[in-house]
Amino acid sequence: MDLPGPRKSDPVHRLRRILVYSPANAAGAAKARALKLAKATEDLDRLARTAGSRFRPDTEAVAARLKAISVNAASPPACGHRSP
Repeated sequence: MDLPGPRKSDPVHRLRRILVYSPANAAGAAKARALKLAKATEDLDRLARTAGSRFRPDTEAVAARLKAISVNAASPPACGHRSP
């Protein structure tokens, strides 16, 4: 990674990145994934119960909610890191 100085005449410094594995971060990420999966499962169960009701009377409403659930369940983590 190159880090230029604030002025054009300043030298460009080459930096190396070191990626550090953290068991605490990995455990936190695993817990967050488990909670996200549990919430998605709960949402899908609720969708199955309410399909055809006054809240979701047709297939378009069910499909829209299913898409919203899948988008929320598949979103990447906010910090941008993926655990191994």
